[in-house]
Amino acid sequence: MKLSVCYMVKNEILSLPESIMHTKDLADEICVVDTGSTDGTVGYLKEMQSENTLKFAEFKWCDDFSAARNASLDMATGDWILILDADEWIYLDQFETIRKLMSDPNIDIWEFSILSFMQDPHWVKKPVVIKGFVERMFRNGKGFKYEGIVHNKLMFNGQLSKNSKCAINNFKFREKRTYKEKAAANKILLDKKIIDQGWTFLNCVHYADIYRGLWTWFGDVKDGNRAVHYLDMALKIKHDRRMVETKNSILQGVRYAKSRY
Repeated sequence: MKLSVCYMVKNEILSLPESIMHTKDLADEICVVDTGSTDGTVGYLKEMQSENTLKFAEFKWCDDFSAARNASLDMATGDWILILDADEWIYLDQFETIRKLMSDPNIDIWEFSILSFMQDPHWVKKPVVIKGFVERMFRNGKGFKYEGIVHNKLMFNGQLSKNSKCAINNFKFREKRTYKEKAAANKILLDKKIIDQGWTFLNCVHYADIYRGLWTWFGDVKDGNRAVHYLDMALKIKHDRRMVETKNSILQGVRYAKSRY
């Protein structure tokens, strides 16, 4: 069984080399789509193409993150695909387990724990870590695709997914310096989508994600309440256990913040 690790990147020269360094012994091939980097990422990837395991393609940006993510899937030739972001990597001691997961004939999709480090673990003895669960590894050739112009989500119908017990380390603290600019740009894209589609479940969730990020990084209670508002809108359309858990987590944080003042 061969594994393709797929990335979608832009201006990730400070993170991507470390991620690829940790990934190359796990992957049979690494597929990277760049959506318009200007910081040296493209030069690094062109240089890395000399290694047989790395494929690189430039993607013309079209205001659609899922389109770019799907372009990386189209490059993959492995039996399985593992999705990583440029600021993520997996510990070596889990490589053997991941290989065993690929041998299970009954599972098409594996869910991974995402351990998001909100502080630099090199400088903080006990950094804040937020844990989530996302479908990150799936069989190639089964027609799996991503949807969502901002927060891309893997779409699947009826295929069995299972928690892998494996974890991906996400060094999320690195995004704080650019998050407000990204949030503003993503809001513009979502506003266009809402005009076309209305307030669908995913559009509500994606709007909540924008404000959840602002609440997480900058601690403004107004942003926390906005995130809860859009999650409530989503839950009125469709019940989703994870969204309920996310909403309750935000509410708990907002209540604690209010109690301090």
